[in-house]
Amino acid sequence: MKKRITFFSIFAIFSLFCSTAWSKTAIIDGSVPDKFLTVGVRAGMTTSNISDNSQQFLPQLSQYNVFWRSGFTMGATVNMAINNFVSIKTGLNLQTRCYDITSMSSWGKSMSMESYYRHSSFYYVNIPVMVSFTINLGESARLSAEFGPYFAHGFGGSKKPHLSTANTPTRSLNSEMTTLKPTISVIMAITYILSNDLIGEW
Repeated sequence: MKKRITFFSIFAIFSLFCSTAWSKTAIIDGSVPDKFLTVGVRAGMTTSNISDNSQQFLPQLSQYNVFWRSGFTMGATVNMAINNFVSIKTGLNLQTRCYDITSMSSWGKSMSMESYYRHSSFYYVNIPVMVSFTINLGESARLSAEFGPYFAHGFGGSKKPHLSTANTPTRSLNSEMTTLKPTISVIMAITYILSNDLIGEW
């Protein structure tokens, strides 16, 4: 594993120097851009999961699994360029976060088996504040590294459970509506940009 990582690191550094060696563009460009403020849009897919320790408190659970599921994100971006190397990025995004839970449990004196499945999806509005560092890989390619906090507020969601036992078929239970609390987290991203006209994504 370490050999693969070392090889990849050497290859990435070699590619970086090769791409800039044949280009007149400096790797770090500290010049002032033509526009200080630029606005854009973003859209993409997300994937999410949840940390859950229910099995520690429910001894009747013989199996308990949490699965990653995909969602989407879309919104507006604002880029404030201090220079062509450092910029501040923010925006307003709508995001869905989803995950699934499956479990097997035994109940009562007869130890009858019960199977449970639940799909959960939540809706968030988040506002990131990112510091971005951009280096040039060539005349039309750049690499951007960004990090910083973001504020997220969940405004709703649902949990759709399904239950089945050895003697009854699978049946859907009543969906549970969920209200989420505001959170503050940290995000990091690396973006490869192919056009000088692109701001970047985070």
